[in-house]
Amino acid sequence: MNRFFDLLLVLACNVLGFFSIGLCLFIAYGLGLVAENSFQNHAGDIQKWFIIGTQLVWLACAAFSLSGLFVKNNSRYVLILSPAYMPLLYGLCVLLAFAGKASS
Repeated sequence: MNRFFDLLLVLACNVLGFFSIGLCLFIAYGLGLVAENSFQNHAGDIQKWFIIGTQLVWLACAAFSLSGLFVKNNSRYVLILSPAYMPLLYGLCVLLAFAGKASS
């Protein structure tokens, strides 16, 4: 039963991490952290650093979460949950960097 819960947690965290690009945009717009003209002014940077970068972070964290299934102690949950929080943190940091560029 414990392995079933871990596998279900891996799947849920990876689905959340897959949609982290949209979640980052909703969070950043909802909190007013990103100016609307930042996407017009920095389209190439956003394509390279935000969209592709967030997807690569999610792929790396997906490998970490799968490896967390083979760890025996309770620190495996840090690995299993990494696709849920690492792409969100990376995406929000990149969006904040672009918001700083847009305002200057």
